[in-house]
Amino acid sequence: MYSVIVPIYRVEEYLPQCIESILAQTHKNFELILVDDGSPDNCPWICDEYAEKDSRIKVIHKKNGGSVSARKAGLKAAQGEYICFVDGDDFVSNDMLETYERELCRQKVDVICTGYSSYCGEHEITAVLQPGANRIYNKSELQEEIYLKMLSKKPFYSFYIFPTVWSKCFRKAVVEKACEDIPDEISLGDDVAVTYPVLLEAESVSVINYTGYMYRQNLNSMTHTHDKNLYEKIRNLIVYLKSIEKKTGWQAGNQINEYAVYLLILAKDNEFKYNKKESYRNKKRNMQKYLNDPLFKEILRNVRIEGWKNKFIVFCFKTQLLMPINVYEAILQKGENND
Repeated sequence: MYSVIVPIYRVEEYLPQCIESILAQTHKNFELILVDDGSPDNCPWICDEYAEKDSRIKVIHKKNGGSVSARKAGLKAAQGEYICFVDGDDFVSNDMLETYERELCRQKVDVICTGYSSYCGEHEITAVLQPGANRIYNKSELQEEIYLKMLSKKPFYSFYIFPTVWSKCFRKAVVEKACEDIPDEISLGDDVAVTYPVLLEAESVSVINYTGYMYRQNLNSMTHTHDKNLYEKIRNLIVYLKSIEKKTGWQAGNQINEYAVYLLILAKDNEFKYNKKESYRNKKRNMQKYLNDPLFKEILRNVRIEGWKNKFIVFCFKTQLLMPINVYEAILQKGENND
């Protein structure tokens, strides 16, 4: 049996479509666990209404604690041998579970990794395939071909295995073990904090060319706003990944360092592009909080990175010369606008 877990928070507009797409699965042996993470809108009522109509649905109402705690609550209640996660504002094709079942009939792997479809409306659907061969990897093959680049591959910066938990099917015993130590406080990169520890725990992984998960490109959520708590979010995630590296013996090499540099670039944009309220001096001071942190200083000292632009950015971070990065990017932006 499959347990499909849906963490839910402020998605009342999309939740009915999400639930109905799961209930319409051609493979019928599943339970649907709706985790209301203290949603302040009509989501709790929508969950209860659907549960009254279909006995396959379980509803968990909990105090808001973020997606990590919501997924943990769903896992605790799950009865299925395999776990699928679906975000409450997305939906799935009716053959998703049937596709997983067909693959598991070939071999009972611990994880199935798929692609997805980027959905911007019925006439704007783009299939995104998971990189890598369409095949099953055993443990030795995972160590030789996947673990060395799953978090960061060339060119800088791109994932090799998508971090998204919703584009995968997990054996429950494996995902439970990997999730038990994830701090609830992780909110940025919460998929990263689940997926890569699970892959390290797995004995076998199947990669398939399936794109039946519909990831909704919500234009409202894509509006960039300043996050005053981003420093803590980034630091929490990198500290956790470093602890996973140490705990599991993962030969992460340069991957975590590259990922941290990528996040520092996001932090720079968070301050200099989206912080509309503070002066340049305060924005620089906010960014120096990262650059003076021993964790990030060590990462910048040890990271190996290719490309003159990337090396230039790392040099500016090391020396805390932030103005040259902003001037360089302004020139690039002006050139693009002129084109």
